[in-house]
Amino acid sequence: MVALDYLLTNPIFSNSRLTPSAGTPPDTASRFTRLLLKEGLLETVRDAPGRSSAAYHFEPLMTIVRG
Repeated sequence: MVALDYLLTNPIFSNSRLTPSAGTPPDTASRFTRLLLKEGLLETVRDAPGRSSAAYHFEPLMTIVRG
């Protein structure tokens, strides 16, 4: 639930910021992100270059904000 709250307040995020902010273990954050990507709810903004985290955005929320 905390990860979902984080996603709603930060529609553009990376797992490296989600983990400490939401208190979510890295494996859980990765699974959460992977599932949302699979369902088409997230889009990748920036692929993970080297040791950096990929960046994602929550398109359904972005559409409402733009709307």
